[in-house]
Order: sequence, then C-alpha cells, then structure tokens
Amino acid sequence: VCWMMTDEERYGNYEKAIYAALTGNLKQLLPFLHNWSDSLWAYYKTMVDVAVEKELRGHSRPRRPHADLPEAYWEQKFTSMEVFGRIESQMEEIHGMLRKFQTVQKFIILDDIEGLFDEFEDWLTQNSASAYMLRFMTHLILFLKVVQGECQYHHIVSDVLKQYIKSLITEKHSSLVATYTAHLPADHQTEVYAELLEGVWDSEEKQACLKLAEVAGLDVSGITKAVVENVHRTVEDTFTMGATFIPGVNAGLSEIDKKKIGAIDWLVFEPRQRAEA
Repeated sequence: VCWMMTDEERYGNYEKAIYAALTGNLKQLLPFLHNWSDSLWAYYKTMVDVAVEKELRGHSRPRRPHADLPEAYWEQKFTSMEVFGRIESQMEEIHGMLRKFQTVQKFIILDDIEGLFDEFEDWLTQNSASAYMLRFMTHLILFLKVVQGECQYHHIVSDVLKQYIKSLITEKHSSLVATYTAHLPADHQTEVYAELLEGVWDSEEKQACLKLAEVAGLDVSGITKAVVENVHRTVEDTFTMGATFIPGVNAGLSEIDKKKIGAIDWLVFEPRQRAEA
C-alpha cells in the first residue's frame, strides 16, 4: 500500500518521500535527498530492506500469504561499489575536509584499508591535510592497529604519525609528543623525539620532556645523545656557512658556544651519560 502511495499525485512530495523511505522505494526517495550522507543512508536502507524481505519469504511457513511487491522493488540490488559510484555521479563535487571524511567513510564501509592508506599517502604528498585532519588520521590508524593488528603499510603509518608529531612540535604541544612517538617503529623514535628536544632550552621543561619519554618507554639515553650531536652539527654548519671568528672582536662566549654548552646539559640528566658530557 505504501509503495503505491508514493506514486499517488494527491499526496504532497514530502509525504511521498516518507512513504518511499518506509517501503524502500529508492526512485521516489532520492530526488528529496541533497547530500552525500542522506543518499548513502537511503541506498543502504533499501538494500537491507530488500535482503530482509527476501530472507523472510525464503524461510517463512508455506501457508503464510505474502503481498506481491512490484518488480522494481526486487531490482534494487547494488554492490557497495555501485552505490558509491551512483552517489558520486549524482552529488555535486565537494572539496576540503568534508570530502576527506566522506572518503574515509567510503573505504571503511568497503573494507578497503589499502585504498584508504593510499589516500592518506596522497594527502601527505599534496600537503593538503590540516592539523585537525592529521590528528584524525593518526587516531584512526592507531585504532586500526588495535583491531587489526600490525599493518603491512608501515611506511604510510609512520609518515602520518611523523607528520602529526611535527604539527604538535610546531604548535608547542610538547607534553603529547612522547605518547605518539612511542607508536613509531623503534628505529624512528630517537630521531623524531630528538627533533622536539632540540628546541627546548628551559631546564625544567627539559626534565619534564625526558620524564615523559621515560614513561612512554623511549630510549632516553639514545635520544639525549642524538640531541647533542644534532645541535653540534647544526651550529657548526651555521658557523661554516656565515660566521667568521675575529680575535678581539669575537672575544668571550659566542652564541654558537652557548648553544653547544647548553646542548651538553642533556647528558647530565642521565647519571650513566655524565662521563660522555
């Protein structure tokens, strides 16, 4: 009855749309849906309705009568790929973060994690992911690692994590860096966390960062040694490129000397490394 009511001219358009949603009449419902999410819901609701109806008719009692449904009802069978193809052809192209979230939903629904990570790689290459998007990508990756185990796309996982950690360092969210660094492969952790510490000069902040690294299970000794080596290499390169030592003019400690001395401080926090300092 509801199906037939969707074709009745005496009912208003929105009333017919309600009946169409209740009966799975996709043809009558789609003209009233103007965004990606609503269209996706309509397609999948119709697919579920048809599948349930088919299952009920196949396992019900022989004597139980069934109402005849139009042939068009049973023709509403689509694969998931067909659904997304139809929606993308019918909707106006959307850009920006909303489009990225729709892309993520699509690949998760399709159970195509490889395709999703390929998209992540493209976004990183194009530098089109904002800090908020990087945070979402990072948390999604960490969730997938929990539910699916170790991922075979290690390089993409590491690249996303590194990019997000860089954004945390840039935005001065130092207290969060150790937690995310711990999810990187062991051979990348030292390099990434050392990058954070190179910009830390306050003694209390240094101790706090090292404590966070220790709690996160990072190699504190290796990190502090890397910081010293990086700072010394950087300041020496700077001196070689532009600085000139002139006796009498450059008397006393230069800024380069101060940076080198300040970097050695990292070695005195660990008793085992004080001899190296």
